Parts: sequence; structure tokens; C-alpha cells
Amino acid sequence: FSATLDWWRIDVDDAITQPTTTSALQQGLFTHDANGRLLVFTNLQNVAQAKNEGIDLDARLRFPGTIVGNVTIRDAATYYITQSTREAGGEWADFNGTYALPRWRNVFSVSTEWQAWEASLFIRTVDGFIDTPNPWTASDPGLIEGVRKVGTNDQWDISAAYTGFKNWRLSGGIVNLWDKTPPYSRTNAVNNQYEQ
Repeated sequence: FSATLDWWRIDVDDAITQPTTTSALQQGLFTHDANGRLLVFTNLQNVAQAKNEGIDLDARLRFPGTIVGNVTIRDAATYYITQSTREAGGEWADFNGTYALPRWRNVFSVSTEWQAWEASLFIRTVDGFIDTPNPWTASDPGLIEGVRKVGTNDQWDISAAYTGFKNWRLSGGIVNLWDKTPPYSRTNAVNNQYEQ
């Protein structure tokens, strides 16, 4: 048996972002053309900050020499404490638990190695999230109250490999074994900036 527990935090300065029209105006990112029209520059810029923090747990239990080979059971999970950004020194906005940024992810696996054969089963679980691209904010936590929730998603994958040929490895697998459709996200379906 072995296990690790890690706390991590990643701080990013000068992250790439696309400012809104309002923030571009506030930053002075505008000019006038020869006809007096206002031109506001909302192109990608290195003006954002990001802060991500979480905990990783990885536990393994190995059973060598069983009748089905050397069996390993593993569970690897990540819990996100915060997934926050802010633009040009503004207020931090925490997107943790909102669209495409779930609070936790987990992969449970069982694998075996027997002579020249290997086989694995993976169960991947992704937490649900609030179906909105709007963040939690300190000034208005009610921004996402009453918005629908997308449920947790599980996916089973299997793989097998044969290494009995010299200098060759023959492998194959099935991703999403039960052909399960992930839960519907209205944000993903109607917002043109998302492609997932």
C-alpha cells in the first residue's frame, strides 16, 4: 500500500485574457479613428491574474502473484479549493464549481499484469457544476443562485495489451464503455465561445 496527499497552489501573473469593453475603456485601451469613431481594443492581452489551489490524493494497493497476475487498485482524486481570476488588479472572481470547472475529479482503476498480458479498468468521475459561466464573487454571491445544476458524470474505460512479441506492444481499448452521454449543459449548448 502507498498513498500521497499533496496540497498545491498555482499563482499566475500576466495571464492571457480578453478584456471586456468596459474594462478596456477603464484601462485606456481605446482611440479614435480619422472619422472620430471610438475604437476599443479588446484583443488578447497579458493583464490577468489567476489563482488555483487544491488537494491531490493518490492511493495504491498492490497484490502481487495472484491467480490473475499482479493486481493494482488505485484511486486518484483532485479537490479544487479555488479556481479564481481577476483582471488588471480588479476583484477576484471564483469560478470553482461553475461551468466546466468542477470542484473535484476522481479516477478509480483496477489493473493486472499476467505474463505478457495487461488489462485495466478505469472509472472516471467528474463532479457536477452550476450551469453558468458567471463566477462566485465576494460582492455578490447571489449571481449564481437559482441557476440549474449539471449532475456528476461517470465514465468507464477498459484497455488490454499484449507484449509477447519482440519489440512490439499490441494494445487496444474502449473509451466510454457504456456509451453514456454526459449530462446536458445549457451554457455549453447556447454560448458560442464554448466548443466542448
